[in-house]
Amino acid sequence: MAQDENRGLVRDYCEAVYNRRELGRLDAFLAPGFVSAGPGGRMDREAHATALAASLAAMPDLRLTVEEQIAEGDAVATRWSATGTQLGPLFGIPPTGRRVTATAIHIHHLRDGRIVDQWEQFDTLGVLGQLGDTYLLDRLLAAGACAGCWGTVTRWDAAIGGARGQVFPGRGSPAG
Repeated sequence: MAQDENRGLVRDYCEAVYNRRELGRLDAFLAPGFVSAGPGGRMDREAHATALAASLAAMPDLRLTVEEQIAEGDAVATRWSATGTQLGPLFGIPPTGRRVTATAIHIHHLRDGRIVDQWEQFDTLGVLGQLGDTYLLDRLLAAGACAGCWGTVTRWDAAIGGARGQVFPGRGSPAG
């Protein structure tokens, strides 16, 4: 397939599956040996479909926007954002009713007009912060793992209403 066709197929996949929730069309987009790899590990086609269904159920008004795509050979890199309201369990977090925006980059490889694999970088920490889940950040800060990412922590703190100030009262950063 030409690069423009590859970009179009990935864009069609995003529109059909995420925005129109046509999970029954996954077979038309995903090759039989499809694998997805990301922050949660590797998933086969069935596990990927289950994860998609759970995410869409948790955020029934989710809307994905393709921000940018770059194609080369059989690969398509897609930077996207998605916004929705968490009305069901997500990442083990009970419904919050909060509207969140997620960002990610997917790299898809295509063969014979279908997606054979997907590599994902997803801003899990940003989503957790918007949902008000401070457990992960508390653990990272306690371990000193975020000393170099205070700008992200500050933005996260603002998104959850300043709860970080309770952890570091009167301090400008975890290191200070």
